[in-house]
Amino acid sequence: MIIDLKTLNNTKKVALAFFIATGLFHLASSMFIANSYYLKQSLIINRTMDIPFLLTGLIYALTSIRISLTDPNLDHKKLDIFLSSIIILALIVLIIINLAFENIK
Repeated sequence: MIIDLKTLNNTKKVALAFFIATGLFHLASSMFIANSYYLKQSLIINRTMDIPFLLTGLIYALTSIRISLTDPNLDHKKLDIFLSSIIILALIVLIIINLAFENIK
């Protein structure tokens, strides 16, 4: 199965849009925390937006790498599996870190 280059470009565009949106929310909540505005709501937003922010950044970066390094006419199953496993492994590690160290200030 050959993944269409158009699909990868669309995935890259959507990941970039979500990366920018989650990054802005994360940055804004950090600024609110630093200035002690809406502290409870800002902490909730800050702690919930870190995983989507990092995952969308990873998806964008790895999709960009996949597009730039490969020939669109060939099959790259091993590379796709490797890049997908990096994203899944990062998600698992981030969830473990958030659960293990949730009360650190």
